[in-house]
Amino acid sequence: MPDSEAVLSTVTMTELLVQPLREGNESVADASPSRFHARSALSRPIPPEKIDALIAATAVHASATGLITNDAALSRVEGLDVLVRETLL
Repeated sequence: MPDSEAVLSTVTMTELLVQPLREGNESVADASPSRFHARSALSRPIPPEKIDALIAATAVHASATGLITNDAALSRVEGLDVLVRETLL
């Protein structure tokens, strides 16, 4: 959709960087300043239930209409069309 825009929270970016950092792939983590900023958040772990709440809150705050996630529990967030990733594969 040409008028669509994607929104990523810093928490989501942090989650996306965990695997490359575990594998020692620093080039992925250092690819952009926003990724570097998200990388610094790894030093303070956030409980999983709060991460999900932050992701949902980011979507709601950004007036998103949809959310792609691995957590089916986020389907309970009103006003969001939640797509669970594993059902898309």
